[in-house]
Amino acid sequence: DEYKTALKAFRQWYSEGLFPENFRTTSPGSADKSLLRTNIAGISIQIASIARKAADAMNGTAEKPGTYPDAKFTYFGAVDGGYGLRVKPNSGFGGYLAISKAHTPTEDDLYKVLDFINALGDAEMQNLIEFGMEGIDYYIDANGYGVKYTAEEKTAKGISDVDYRKGYNQLLPYYSNAEEAAKIVEAEVTSATKKAENQAKIDVIPYCLPNYGEGFSSAKYVEVGTDLDAMITTAMLDFIEGLIDETQLDAQLQAWLEAGGQTYIDEMNAAYQAANNK
Repeated sequence: DEYKTALKAFRQWYSEGLFPENFRTTSPGSADKSLLRTNIAGISIQIASIARKAADAMNGTAEKPGTYPDAKFTYFGAVDGGYGLRVKPNSGFGGYLAISKAHTPTEDDLYKVLDFINALGDAEMQNLIEFGMEGIDYYIDANGYGVKYTAEEKTAKGISDVDYRKGYNQLLPYYSNAEEAAKIVEAEVTSATKKAENQAKIDVIPYCLPNYGEGFSSAKYVEVGTDLDAMITTAMLDFIEGLIDETQLDAQLQAWLEAGGQTYIDEMNAAYQAANNK
């Protein structure tokens, strides 16, 4: 019921011209950069890091003002939809790592890769990838924060200023056990938007509802999940655009159940119950 209530709100907003007409084919990244940052869009619902980047781009700096230097930003992480404050955490972006068999043809090769991945949980490895080598790439300031040397400072020290770590931070898991976490070098947070983002993350912890089905899988979804996702997305967008009415939407939802959606639901519930959950 709540899902349909949301769709009806989106449908009304679209009919009032509050959505770009081509919203259906506009990627989130494009919408953010071409609409929000250029003061065309009034709202962009995104993850916190994208919102922070948009804020920084719009505000700019004193030396290089952004597209809207006086724009004000804040964060809220919990919404009351009638059941009290609730927050839906997510499991991240990637979800898995693929190890190429072509590049790891032997079991020995595979174990070397697994050893490397395992080492990523160590503070030493995380610090090395994020900051580099202490005394060469960064130093610890009086407050205990890691500070990277500028390109000019590296050149003066006779050290290459090539950012050889660029991109490797995408490998970092950003989690560790308490003992290792205590050794991780932190950079001082100076951005007002980043500070607000960090505070929001702390504020919403009491309202997070874990997804107890996160670790389960459905054989039916593995088989036809792509088709099921396409069906529900098409029905959702068609309804928002006014191409179908509520009766037709209900028919599409029923078709989704009959195409494997009900089996998917049943298999997920069975897996949940089998894990001694109630």
